[in-house]
Amino acid sequence: MRGFLFTACLACCVATLATGEVSITKSPTGWELTNGHIRVELARWSGAVQLRSLRREGGTEWAVAGIPLVAFPDKVSNEYRYSGDAILDLDKGGKQLTLRFQSDAGALLSLELKLYPTGAVIQTAIKLENRGQHNLLLNPHIDPLFLTLKNPAGGLKQYSSIKGQHGFHSAALVSQKREFPDWLVLENEVAGESMLVGGEPGLGVLGWKAYVQSSAASTVIRAGTILPNKG
Repeated sequence: MRGFLFTACLACCVATLATGEVSITKSPTGWELTNGHIRVELARWSGAVQLRSLRREGGTEWAVAGIPLVAFPDKVSNEYRYSGDAILDLDKGGKQLTLRFQSDAGALLSLELKLYPTGAVIQTAIKLENRGQHNLLLNPHIDPLFLTLKNPAGGLKQYSSIKGQHGFHSAALVSQKREFPDWLVLENEVAGESMLVGGEPGLGVLGWKAYVQSSAASTVIRAGTILPNKG
């Protein structure tokens, strides 16, 4: 059995130096995660986990409710079912919620959500283990971050980095589907809020990308690690 860990990071951008108390609360229908700056609500339904709400405290709602929280990585349609959870204390006042899903092929996928007292930031990671008798047929990218966001009037403005230049620059929307090789910013100009998405490329061993698909009503983000091509 071999396990792999893939990571991503999500930040609802707001200038603050304050710290809050991290809380992860489980109920019969789901979980609520907050640190006084960002709030995430998850719902458990029929063997799946869905995103119910994603917002900065006192801010606008970003999420389209009722969409699955995980983009499962198999090339074939193996069904994954929610199989358990764990809440852990972390260093520096942080907490972690781990959600586990088991597939028909013997894969165990663990989605980790981490919150710390400072900032409207949530860290996501996926640990994937093969507990079956055969190799897993996986997509070439593993996405710890999978979100469907509400579009305001005019849509979400996209920004990313440009090699050799500082800061973030507007990304012209030339198609409904786009790929970003590193950090990505989505701006809700109507609400005056922005969301930053980024990840750890694995010290050059593994790649990292964000995939964005936009429609009139929503924007779908998948962000995570690109597996090496064995040729």
